[in-house]
Amino acid sequence: MFWQYENGKLLNLNAVELIYFDPVPYNGEYRVMATRLGKKAVDLYSSKDKEHVQQVLRKIGAALDRQESLISEVYAKRV
Repeated sequence: MFWQYENGKLLNLNAVELIYFDPVPYNGEYRVMATRLGKKAVDLYSSKDKEHVQQVLRKIGAALDRQESLISEVYAKRV
């Protein structure tokens, strides 16, 4: 499964370690983030609508689950 950014770049979601909901609004937006082994986290999706961002995360997780990926969605808490 691939995710396309606004600039047209693709990210293979099967190659990331973790996909998570960032509960702390950045510039008033909530984010779905992904981390890759040894790389900086990337913003997969951002919106000011918290419920919509959570829905996007669930859809990504469900799609990865259907592919029997080892990655699943995680709701992370910042400490």
